[in-house]
Amino acid sequence: MQPASKLWRQVDEIDPASKWVYAVGIALALLVGLAMYVALTAVQQSNRASTLVVVARREIPEVALAATVRRTEIVPDKTQSDVLIGWPGMPRTDPRFVAARVTNMVYAADTFASRAGHVIRDELGLAYYVFSGMGSSRGQSPWIVRMGVNPSNVRRAIEVALDELRKVTMGDIADDDLALAKDKLVGELDVALESPGGVAAMVMEAELFDLGEDHFERYPRELRAVSKEQVVETARTFLPPERHAAVVAGPPLPEVAA
Repeated sequence: MQPASKLWRQVDEIDPASKWVYAVGIALALLVGLAMYVALTAVQQSNRASTLVVVARREIPEVALAATVRRTEIVPDKTQSDVLIGWPGMPRTDPRFVAARVTNMVYAADTFASRAGHVIRDELGLAYYVFSGMGSSRGQSPWIVRMGVNPSNVRRAIEVALDELRKVTMGDIADDDLALAKDKLVGELDVALESPGGVAAMVMEAELFDLGEDHFERYPRELRAVSKEQVVETARTFLPPERHAAVVAGPPLPEVAA
């Protein structure tokens, strides 16, 4: 395509009678090109918007476990077994999500404020580490307990983890334990908001899941407001001990090697 300055020099070189006809032709061509560009852009924007609407309205089927599923994977040249116990979780947009975070802390989120972590690692010495977590997405992210265990302790560690979960589902939760779990979550939030990265993460979560501009102010209050009954109901609904998936990866277990 020729530069505009060169086109106008060509206009000056032709006779005056044809100059304006030529100029008008160039102007019309430019206008037609601009109109085609605007129309094409509008079509692209419309297609993009339609695609977004389709994605937003697509229904994601709910996932559920009908029974317990267990699997063992042999990893050569390893001395530690890594154990995962999991359940289908909930979307971040579920109104029960805040109660689920408190439930997670009460159950196994760490070894300081969580009963399973404290019992399995600190009291019984069955694991090198224990923690649990749940993802944040618009679909069902997995809710998982992770443990690093000596192969000889794998079976016992899984049994204790599920026993402690049963106690939660039965309402065996001390008021002090519930208060400690809330204090831990609010404390983690306070620490996170002291750094730019933590603030950015909170803003991103609020934007991604439409949590509102007052999410910073509401979230600590919502954590504090979670009741024992909500924790029990959340555990019964999402963490049934009798229906879970469990995976063990590491060296051959003693029972298998025998």
